[in-house]
Amino acid sequence: NRIDEKTQTQFSALTMLLPDGSAYVAFRGTDDTIVGWKEDFNMAFTPEIPAQKYAAEYLRQVSGALPFRPLLVGGHSKGGNLAVYAAVFCGQDVQNRILAVYNNDGPGFQEKILQTEGYRRIKPRIKTILSQNAMVGTLLWNDCDYTVVKSTAALLGAHDGFTWETTPTSFVRCENLSPSARAFDRAMEEVLVGMSMAERQEFIEEFFGTLTATGAVTLSDLSARMLRETLRFARAVHQEPS
Repeated sequence: NRIDEKTQTQFSALTMLLPDGSAYVAFRGTDDTIVGWKEDFNMAFTPEIPAQKYAAEYLRQVSGALPFRPLLVGGHSKGGNLAVYAAVFCGQDVQNRILAVYNNDGPGFQEKILQTEGYRRIKPRIKTILSQNAMVGTLLWNDCDYTVVKSTAALLGAHDGFTWETTPTSFVRCENLSPSARAFDRAMEEVLVGMSMAERQEFIEEFFGTLTATGAVTLSDLSARMLRETLRFARAVHQEPS
């Protein structure tokens, strides 16, 4: 577990030894805070955040400590991104031992990562699960197939895995993402595609500055204040013409 406020780093991981002889390497995601979400968005302009570097190092260490166990890798939210990133950059010898990578509503990557040899090798083993109202899992770029599951929450609240509907043995699946999730995905892609890295950073700083201008600290705060703060939110946005 590593927390470094100076570098805005949140990283935590653990490994579970399963009865079938495999080992599950799990990476923790962000919490409900807007600051935690901003770390996800920072991936749009940062080649490698510290948590991604730690994740790849940790997976290599686990592989060395457990040389005879097949490996499963996974996580939720930022943890899902870390799981994929670690599996891409852990080295081919470690990759060969990975049975599957579970990305549970985690954000994607910059385009260039999807073009690496490491990503192409691990791609067939990546299993991505998105909430029907996904807004985090559709961030940035991800060219893997995915499964959509139902959630009892709307908008940002659907990112919480505890709102995902289940049967006794599996998730309840949907055919497609909700209209709001698809609209958010299209809007973010249109905004980011034409921007330089510096412009992406400026946009994200402004975007999250606007969110915190409502007085909200967590995503739950935003949901609770949605109607009351709409006008205030709009005013903050229009103060910055670009």
